[in-house]
Amino acid sequence: GRVRLPGAGGRLSEPRVDLPIAKDDDFSPELSRVTYTIDPASASPETLETFELNVDEYGNPYLLMKKGLDAERQQSYQFDLVAQDGHGRKGRITVRVVIKDVNDNSPEFESKRTSVRVSEDKAKGYVIAKLKARDKDLIHELEYSIDASSPEESRRHFDILSDGSLSIKEPLDYETQAVFFMQVKVSDGRFEDKTVVEVNVEDANDNAPEYEESGQLQIQEGREAGERIGSVRVFDRDSGTSGEVECETRSQHNNRLLSVKFAQLDSPNMFSIHSTKTFDRERDSVVTGTLVCWDRGQPSLTSTYTARVAILDKNDNAPRFLGKDASGIIEAQLMENNRPGAIVTTLKAEDADEGENARLAYRLVGNGDEEFFDIDSVTGEVSARRSFDRERKDSYRLQLEVSDAGQPALTGTAQLRVSITDENDNSPQFKGVTAFQVTENTAPPVLLGVMTASDADVGLNGQVFFTQLSHAHMDRFRVDMNGSLVVTAKLDREEISEYSIPVRVSDRAAAPHSKSTDQLVLVRVLDVNDETPRIIQPASGGNSTGGNGAVVTISIYTHHPGALVQKVHAVDGDEGVNGQISYSLTQDRGSKFSIDANTGEIKVARALDVSDMTRHKLMVQASDRDPVHPRSDA
Repeated sequence: GRVRLPGAGGRLSEPRVDLPIAKDDDFSPELSRVTYTIDPASASPETLETFELNVDEYGNPYLLMKKGLDAERQQSYQFDLVAQDGHGRKGRITVRVVIKDVNDNSPEFESKRTSVRVSEDKAKGYVIAKLKARDKDLIHELEYSIDASSPEESRRHFDILSDGSLSIKEPLDYETQAVFFMQVKVSDGRFEDKTVVEVNVEDANDNAPEYEESGQLQIQEGREAGERIGSVRVFDRDSGTSGEVECETRSQHNNRLLSVKFAQLDSPNMFSIHSTKTFDRERDSVVTGTLVCWDRGQPSLTSTYTARVAILDKNDNAPRFLGKDASGIIEAQLMENNRPGAIVTTLKAEDADEGENARLAYRLVGNGDEEFFDIDSVTGEVSARRSFDRERKDSYRLQLEVSDAGQPALTGTAQLRVSITDENDNSPQFKGVTAFQVTENTAPPVLLGVMTASDADVGLNGQVFFTQLSHAHMDRFRVDMNGSLVVTAKLDREEISEYSIPVRVSDRAAAPHSKSTDQLVLVRVLDVNDETPRIIQPASGGNSTGGNGAVVTISIYTHHPGALVQKVHAVDGDEGVNGQISYSLTQDRGSKFSIDANTGEIKVARALDVSDMTRHKLMVQASDRDPVHPRSDA
C-alpha cells in the first residue's frame, strides 16, 4: 500500500492516516478477530519515531503522526503491517508512506554579493556571469530578474535569462561608466532572495589618440622662421598601455617643404609647434602641419593631427552674418512653453580677416523684443529669457550686431526673426450650440445641426474632429467627423423625451500628444399629438356598467347642488397642450349635473327632487388641448 502526505514541516490538520484492512474468512469471532502490529524489523527508527499504530473502535488500523514531516529530510517511510487472527495465523503487507513536497523553503543565492569583470567590446547578448541559487524544496522552479530598485543604467545595460545567465543588453563603454551595481532577485513563486551584483567594465583599445591645442595657432606675417606658434597635447582616453602614445617627429627635421614642424617638450605627450619659414599672408592665409601618433594597444590605433596656423593681417574686412535673406533677416524657430534659457539658435558670422581682426563679438541692440532674449557674445548662441506662449504672440524681431576685435573695430548687422512654433498645449473646446431638438416620429435621417469647436493651437494641433462616445442609444444617432449630428432612427418622445449624447472633440496631433474634450450634447424630442387621452378613473369593473363606464348611486337628500358625484381622471402621454386634459359632459338631459373642465369632478348642478330619482346616463369626454387635431376618450 502507498500513502501520500504533504510534507509541510509540521503536523497535518488530521494526523490520522488510514491503513489497509485485513480480511479473515473464518466464521468464528474468536478466529476471525484480527490484531495489527508493525514488524519492528521492517521499520527504521525514524519510522517508529514518526508514526504510531492504532486501531479504531471498528478494528480498523491507522497511523497516528507523532511529529511533523519534512520532505527535504526524508521523502518516504516504509514498514511491514502484520495482521494476526485469533489462531495465530498472520498476513502482512508492505506499507510505504510517501511525503509530498510543498514549497516551504526560500531559494538562496550561493553568494550575497557577486563581482564580475567584462570587456567593453563584448557584443549584446554576451553572457558575463551565471548566477546560481539553491532551493531545498524537492520540486521548485526558479525565476531570476533584475530588481526594480536597481539603478536605471544597470537595468538598461543588462538582462538576466531564466537560467540565471546575466547578459549584455546594451553596448558598454568603459569611458562612460566603468562600474555597474544591481540587485538580482530569484523567486520560487512564494519566497525570494536577492544578491548584489557588481559589474566592472574593463577597458578595450577603442579610442585613437586625440589632440588638444594650447590655444589659437596664429603668427603675424613677416616673422622670422623658427618662431614658436603654440603647442598641442596628445592623449588617449583608454587606460593602461592602450592609453600610452608615441608620435613621429624625426622626418620633419630636414624637410624644407614643411611650413610648420613639431618638437617634443619635457612634459609627456606635449609638443611645440614652430614655423619653418617667414609667411606672407597675401600668398598663404593658412598654413598646416601634421603630427602622426599611435597608442600601444593591441591592435594599435593611429590618428593624425593637423595644425592649422592662421597668418594674421590688418583689419580691412567687416564681419558679415551668415544665413541672411535678401532683406537681411535670419529666421529661427522656438517651440512654445520652452524653459527659460532654452537655445533659440546659434548665429554664425564670417570675417575675411584673421586673428583678432576676425575674432567676433555678438550682441543684441535696440529696445524692442531684445529684452526677452540673451546672446552669448562669443559663440553667438541666442537663448530665451522666459517661456513663450504662441497663442499670445507668435513672432519676435531682434536687432543683431557683430563686431571684430580689430583696431579700429568693424561691425556687421542683421535682424533675427524668431517664430514661436506650436506645441499641442490647448485642448479643443466646444463652442456654439450643444443642445438640439427634433420632432418625434420624424423619418430618419435627420440632420439636427453641426457642432463646432475651436483649438487655439495651429496646424494639426488645431484641426479638430468629432466622435460619438459609447452610450446606450448610440444606434439612434450618428456624429460625423465634421460635427454633424444626425438622427438615424425614428424617435418616440413618450419612450424617451431627452437624450444626452457623449461627444468627444479631438485635435489631429499624433498620439500620444493629442488632446480632446468630452461634452454631453442634449437632444430634446419635441412632442406631436400622437397619444389619445385615456380615462383611468373610474376604473372599469366592480360596480360597472360594463365596458368603459361605472355606476354611481347618490341620494336626493344628501347630494345638494355642488356635491361631488364622481371624479373622472384621464392621462395623456403627450406633453404641453397635447398632454393637457379638458373634461366635458356630452350627454346630460336636464342639466342636472356639471363637470369641471380642468379637474374632471362631476357635481350636482341643481337641486334634485323625487322626480329625479331614476337612472341618469352621463357621457364624459376627456380631450387634449391640441388646437388643430385634438384627441379624446369617453
